[in-house]
Amino acid sequence: GDKVTKGQPQADLDEADVKKEADIAKSDYDLAVTTCAEKDKEARNGYAKAIQDLNTAQANYDRTKALLDGGSVPKVDLETAENGLHDAERECDSYTIKNGSAVADDSYRLQIEKAKFDYEKAVEQLDNTILKPPTDGTVVRVNTNVGRVAAKRETDAPIFDIEHHKTQARET
Repeated sequence: GDKVTKGQPQADLDEADVKKEADIAKSDYDLAVTTCAEKDKEARNGYAKAIQDLNTAQANYDRTKALLDGGSVPKVDLETAENGLHDAERECDSYTIKNGSAVADDSYRLQIEKAKFDYEKAVEQLDNTILKPPTDGTVVRVNTNVGRVAAKRETDAPIFDIEHHKTQARET
């Protein structure tokens, strides 16, 4: 016979396990964000060094070519400098560049998205441990007893039967 309002909490289910899962999901999300940030920083630092090494290799190649053209060094020295230049170019090309900056591999961002999705799902499940009526009405039947495990009831009947309050139009 209790009157209830849409969204008004009516019963709390045991949330211990669901809360633990939500806490774990939050930790997984935080870890994914932190790991991606660290990998972004590593990529920026690694790319900066790779560019520096490329510039050094280019200067070494240019100097060695000038010395070869002047007859001061053997051709094998130019080949060695050219190999060093190509290695430095390959190293630079191995980085993922977005908006002019090196970033972590996209797999780290996908891990963040998955962890965020899992966390949001866990929070939703946690919210579902509080039973709220979908409409205003009157409780006409309670199909369980306090302390009973909701998942282990004898029937599939809802925990509460609520009679919807109908709004009657007035004629004037």
